[in-house]
Amino acid sequence: MRFGLQGAVLAPTTSAAVGTFDVPDFDVAEKSKRPFVESRARMRWGSDDTAGEIGLGMHWGWYATATDSIDEGHIIALDALVPVTRFFEFRGEAYDGRAARSLGGGGVGQLFGNNAVLIRSRGGWGQFNIKPSPAFVIGAGYGIDDPHDTDIAASARLKTRRNRCMLNGVPQDHWCLVPSSDGSARTTCQRSFVNDHINLAFGFEF
Repeated sequence: MRFGLQGAVLAPTTSAAVGTFDVPDFDVAEKSKRPFVESRARMRWGSDDTAGEIGLGMHWGWYATATDSIDEGHIIALDALVPVTRFFEFRGEAYDGRAARSLGGGGVGQLFGNNAVLIRSRGGWGQFNIKPSPAFVIGAGYGIDDPHDTDIAASARLKTRRNRCMLNGVPQDHWCLVPSSDGSARTTCQRSFVNDHINLAFGFEF
């Protein structure tokens, strides 16, 4: 077993889309005048095809509110890479906290909710990979992103839970064409709407 600690100080951001201009106004994370802070403890074992790792991480961020105060967002996350055999492994991550949007779209891309409070959400993903040969990996996974309904107004357009399923195949040679499919993404609202779609992507490594 090998243990380690990691830490980071990051430029603050809400992950909001850039507006009309290339340099938009400061977002509410930047207006807090405080950096994001992260830490992670991890445990590793094994090597090569049987290398595994489990990590526990924390994230803190601060945001300026409409009332000229500063609100704190915090997230705890657990991640894992567990090799069952040389040919079969599990990867996954789970999180819970407030203001997950700033980490890449958690909370179904929402930051503030009722009474201008930071939205709480929880979610995660898991993926099983099968390696029938050193040159090819087949994977299947599932993910969920679920904000707390009580933090979002009943009339909000994004009072949702988002589920996603995934299937991919990845050649592992030194150059390859990489296919991946991402399908059956479902969004459920208070009035049970369903939005299913399938994505097909290719990448080229050289």
